[in-house]
Amino acid sequence: MTDLLNPFTDQQFKDLEQALVSADEIEAAIKKASRAGIERDGQLEEVRESRKKIRKILDTYSKPV
Repeated sequence: MTDLLNPFTDQQFKDLEQALVSADEIEAAIKKASRAGIERDGQLEEVRESRKKIRKILDTYSKPV
C-alpha cells in the first residue's frame, strides 16, 4: 500500500537525486555547445525548470534525517 504522505520509494528518491546530477551535467553540455555556436533553443531553461521541480519534490517528500 502506498503511503499517501510519502508516495516515493527509497529507490525513487535515489533516482531523483541522480536526475539532479544529470541535470548539472546536461546544463554544462548545453553551455559548452552554446560557446561553440550551437544554438540549443530553450534547452537550458528547460533543464533549469526540471531541476527546480525535482528539488521541490525532494524538499517536500524527503524523509527527515
